[in-house]
Amino acid sequence: MMEQLEQYHRKEGGFYWHHEWGNYYSYHWPGFSEGDAYEETEIVWEMRNYAFQIRKIVPPEIPKPESPILHPILPNASMSWKGSTGAGFYTVERAENEAGPWNSIKERISDANPSYGQLFTDFTRDPKKKYFYRIIAQNRAGFSEPSNVQTLEPTAFYSQNK
Repeated sequence: MMEQLEQYHRKEGGFYWHHEWGNYYSYHWPGFSEGDAYEETEIVWEMRNYAFQIRKIVPPEIPKPESPILHPILPNASMSWKGSTGAGFYTVERAENEAGPWNSIKERISDANPSYGQLFTDFTRDPKKKYFYRIIAQNRAGFSEPSNVQTLEPTAFYSQNK
């Protein structure tokens, strides 16, 4: 069972996944609601605690996640990012200027969905406007620094008919 602990994020976004018999899939650190059916969160935290207990070491504090890496945004405002080890959730922020002000448009996004697709699509955007996006990772210790910034240009139809 523990050979299924897949901690690696795909560079395209999300995690690597595999499926075993029954209702068992890969385990991902730090545990996600997508794994509730096989008690993923409880199991990976127990594994962490037992690993330190075996070594007779007090478990260290969980560090804040590093910044995720936001990939170029698709013309339909779909986006994906390379996640941060130990991050449980992500927040997408958007601004109309690269320097801000930044507004949170979606919080508590999980990258543990096994779809191998885009992680988020901004359906609230105005297709006539240019936007800037960044991602912030979150875990029990706090928030990461923001990711790199990516730009979404106005949709071609609107940009040609100003």
